[in-house]
Amino acid sequence: MTGETARLRLRPLAESDADAVFSLTSDAEVARFMRFSQQRERGEAVQLIRDYLASGGWSFAIERKADGRFVGVYAVRPSEGDPARWDMSTFTAKDCWNQGYSSEVLGEIVRLAREALPGITLVGHVVAENRGSRRVLEKNGFSHTETLHFPDMEGEGLCIYQLAL
Repeated sequence: MTGETARLRLRPLAESDADAVFSLTSDAEVARFMRFSQQRERGEAVQLIRDYLASGGWSFAIERKADGRFVGVYAVRPSEGDPARWDMSTFTAKDCWNQGYSSEVLGEIVRLAREALPGITLVGHVVAENRGSRRVLEKNGFSHTETLHFPDMEGEGLCIYQLAL
């Protein structure tokens, strides 16, 4: 599956993207709000890609149309125990933040999911302090449904956003 926006192309993520993925996941700022810790070895990026590809969902490399630059990853996969709920995960290069790329890509993900997976619910898990990602979800019609708190988690909690298709 592929997709595109005015400025970006979504193509299938591949193991050959490991160097580009590692350049992002090894950046502490990029990894700060992700489910993975800052990666120290390229092999960790390879394993992350393999995990995404084995998830039974969609895994996209995000590229700028203007120059073909790899700018991020977007993955959507069935939630464990509930195939009607699909979890989303994304990360982009730090120098691409605040340019509207995440909103564009999420809009395309929603469009693709409406066509291919009608009736599912898309779910985003966002650290409460990640205000930018929360705004992206809200701009794309997602509702904040709850905030989870964990004993080993610092901060304001983990916000759950949902959009029923």
